[in-house]
Amino acid sequence: MEFFFEDHLRLDWGLGNPNKTAALISCLLVTVHFFRLLKPRRLGLILFAVSFAGLGICLIHTYSRGGVVAAIGGQIAFWFYHHRARFRIPRRADLLTGIALMLFLGIYASLPQVNATSRYALGVVPGATEDLSISNRIRIWKDAPRMMVDAPGGWGKGQAGIGWMQWYQPFETRYQYRTLVNSHLTYLVERGWIGRFVYFFAWLLLLIVLFYRFGDSAREAFVSATTGGVWAAFAIAAVFSSVAESGILWILPIATLIISIVLVWIRHRGGSRNRWIRASKNAMLAALGFCSLLFVWGYFAGKFSHTQISVRQGVIQVGEGEPKYLLVEPDRTVVGRHYGYVVRENAEEGWLVIPKWDGEEISNRPEMVILSGEIEPRLLKLSPTVILNPANLFEDWNRQKSSFQIFVGSLRKDAVAKALKSTAIQDDVFSKTYISVPGKKEFLGDWVSLLKQHFSESIP
Repeated sequence: MEFFFEDHLRLDWGLGNPNKTAALISCLLVTVHFFRLLKPRRLGLILFAVSFAGLGICLIHTYSRGGVVAAIGGQIAFWFYHHRARFRIPRRADLLTGIALMLFLGIYASLPQVNATSRYALGVVPGATEDLSISNRIRIWKDAPRMMVDAPGGWGKGQAGIGWMQWYQPFETRYQYRTLVNSHLTYLVERGWIGRFVYFFAWLLLLIVLFYRFGDSAREAFVSATTGGVWAAFAIAAVFSSVAESGILWILPIATLIISIVLVWIRHRGGSRNRWIRASKNAMLAALGFCSLLFVWGYFAGKFSHTQISVRQGVIQVGEGEPKYLLVEPDRTVVGRHYGYVVRENAEEGWLVIPKWDGEEISNRPEMVILSGEIEPRLLKLSPTVILNPANLFEDWNRQKSSFQIFVGSLRKDAVAKALKSTAIQDDVFSKTYISVPGKKEFLGDWVSLLKQHFSESIP
């Protein structure tokens, strides 16, 4: 897939996404500082400047704003770790080289043939055109803490984007998401609170230990600073897009970390025990603080929401009180790609939704079980059942047909639909459970209103 900004093809280096390419470049921009260790020093500085300029041009052609922020953050982190947060005026050659590189890249990005500055201005500079890429990200991210609180055990691997799309996305939009467009939030939402704490602790421990570095030579300082800068750039890039899912992007951070372990930590036998204890303690307290902040944010966000949502062991409860409906393994061709919208619009009656049923008994069984599309025999154990547009037939139906209520789109002409219609004509028992939905094919539209209308009319 190719990505464009206006008429400009965005660079992706074969990674399939310019944001992932920008994340890789932001890490590489830190590693080129190693050239400055070469002798003679002037040669090292020249190689550094040429490499930095070349990579900077490539970064500009990704047109990735998150990548630019990650690159800047990586350079700041490199300086922070190298000088241990103490301000020092760089050597004149280093200072002049840095200024020249920034001017060169700034002018290049502003060229009419490149026009990257207009991309960076979208949604950021006052008066610039609103960029939905930014506003949609903010809309998703602000709901992430609530999703964590609503699902203490996590939404499950690969379910973060789908969960937000169905149960938190505003009704006026119909976007589809696979992730939360943020690697960190995606991981945190999909895991439970223990996993969230461990995730924060691992990142913070790494960044704190690198700050404490155990060697004081120029080479060891560069190793620690480069590792810290690369991991910081990678972490920042993962804030603005789902880049951490790409295994190739982990190679450089992990390689620098291994180099740090071999050249610094092992050489100094891991440093003093007190440093490790202090780093672990600080990381633990900071991780606890982050988790507490997210919990408080998510808790109050849920309290002020019109629709209450709770996720326990893969079962999503929508609304308060005893659930009336149980929707199991919804088929999107029948109930729609955004079936969660329909459920939320009728949340006052209470719902349980199970995207994938594992066969376990459901304790608080609602009045009505709703199945749709391709029906597996095991799902019929959940009767009394309403089946929306079944896509298959099997023998058990003949023995249990009186316990089903089947809705079939009248415009369907496939073999299954014809068989159901034929059976309804020939079998008086089945004819009472068969309902033809006029004007519909596979997708039944507002199927909840259809159910309400039918069952209210069937009550004497």
